[in-house]
Amino acid sequence: MCGRFTQVVKTGELAAMYGAAVAVPDIELPVRWNGAPTQAFLICRLDAAGRRVLSPLRWGLMPSWARDRVIGNRLVNARSETVGGKHAFPGSGPIPGSGSAGSG
Repeated sequence: MCGRFTQVVKTGELAAMYGAAVAVPDIELPVRWNGAPTQAFLICRLDAAGRRVLSPLRWGLMPSWARDRVIGNRLVNARSETVGGKHAFPGSGPIPGSGSAGSG
């Protein structure tokens, strides 16, 4: 996976696109054209009741076996075509994506 991520849509627009509530009222994260691991992004997920909510989450990888966030930072440049054969990613398969920042 590429370590960079782009999120340029405002909170209200994201909520409307996904029909989601906002988990943290009045949150407006900065527009990021070159967001990096460890930065917060708004993610659409299901809450305990099964409703869509936008939540600020830290971008990056945190393997289930990791005891420290630093380990996830070291794995950020994993390649989707080889991730299935790596010990760090048990049970992983192909990762769908349409692009990444910094490619090209």
